[in-house]
Amino acid sequence: IRQGAVASWRLPGRNFMPFVAQAIGIDIDTPFQDLPKDQQEQVWHGERKKYAINIPSKTGKIFHMDHAQYENAFNAVEDSLATTKNERAIQRLNRFYEFGICPTCHGSRFAPKLLSQHLVDQNIAQVSDKTLTQLAAFIPEIYHWLPADMQSLAHDIIQELTQLLKPIMDLGLSYLTLSRAAASLSTGELQRIQLSRTLRTETTGVLYVLDEPSIGLHAANVSGLLEVMHGLVNQGNSLVVVDHNTAIIEAADQVIEIGPGAGVAGGRLIDQGSPEAISHDTHSLIAPFLTGAAPLIVRPQAGEQEIKQTKQLQLTVTDRFNLHDLHVHFPVNCFSVVSGFSGAGKSTLIFDALVPALSATADQPAPAFVRDLDRGGLRHVVAIDATPVGKNVRSTVATYTDILDHLRHLFASLPDAKAKHYTSSHFSYNVKAGACPTCGGT
Repeated sequence: IRQGAVASWRLPGRNFMPFVAQAIGIDIDTPFQDLPKDQQEQVWHGERKKYAINIPSKTGKIFHMDHAQYENAFNAVEDSLATTKNERAIQRLNRFYEFGICPTCHGSRFAPKLLSQHLVDQNIAQVSDKTLTQLAAFIPEIYHWLPADMQSLAHDIIQELTQLLKPIMDLGLSYLTLSRAAASLSTGELQRIQLSRTLRTETTGVLYVLDEPSIGLHAANVSGLLEVMHGLVNQGNSLVVVDHNTAIIEAADQVIEIGPGAGVAGGRLIDQGSPEAISHDTHSLIAPFLTGAAPLIVRPQAGEQEIKQTKQLQLTVTDRFNLHDLHVHFPVNCFSVVSGFSGAGKSTLIFDALVPALSATADQPAPAFVRDLDRGGLRHVVAIDATPVGKNVRSTVATYTDILDHLRHLFASLPDAKAKHYTSSHFSYNVKAGACPTCGGT
């Protein structure tokens, strides 16, 4: 234990816990597996009590604590999770947990009593499992299913739901399910949801500044992004976009080019004007890329035979989100690109499977869904990602887009729900009234 056998006692603020254990009477210098069962039980489930302890420092000084509270191995993890809001810290704590499906709510996160309330024979959990495409088709069914005296009440809610969905679907996100965890969204997916939220505010006279909104966006979805950006301008707003995507540059009314280089070599106005004017200006550095004259291949590419003869980094992803029994190999000492529509599984393959598998250690083993890993002789991996900020661990697509708010109001307006005094708050797993009593809506 003195050497760190209890992993949760190595969490921040708990480095003195072995000395509290010693004060209880636990031998902290005997290998844990050789400790008597009662001492092992004390480590796992010992009672919270305060003890006087002495803590030796590396310099030999002794620090005394009169009221050091004992925190067993389980409490150390639970207390850490309860007091942190930092996403990276939460991810580190997740390694202490084994995640499974709640036996009471079966993963819906809603209190079972709410599932008796139906819209068109479907409860809120079933509606939450729909994709945005399926929800768009379901909305007209709700309106026609409702009794005549409720249709006027539901009209505004249904209209707002439809308006919420359109920009999200225009941005190529129609495949997302409402119950999809926000933490599992890629950077591009999250940014486009944020953009759709901005659009629906329907403001006028506002300057919107977008920083590279095309990041992570497949070429086929750029037209949807442009439609959303044009929508902002058509509402009477101004739009400034920092981006390198040529399709976005060509769609602009005005282009401002800064350069000619980076750092001290930059900072000057190279050109300004319409995309057409810029493309004909010999001083412009972006013009050759707008006209297609610029060479895009800047290094000799490896030949097919050369790639076949090189070592291969290989792995199989058995079951992770939309990846099922996917076997992939990457040629070593080559430049490989993973492409595909946003949400196709690129980030899942690389940042959920490949990087953790290569970074696996005794303390943090490879993900269980990764099989048949062949490192191809590689010893180290350096991952540089674009981790988005603000992903609440309890958020889903439905909560993040406010779609759930409208669905909750619809379910709460049902006659049976009113008879049971259910408000819209009851139809949320983020409050006690609506959360599953077993898993707490997690």
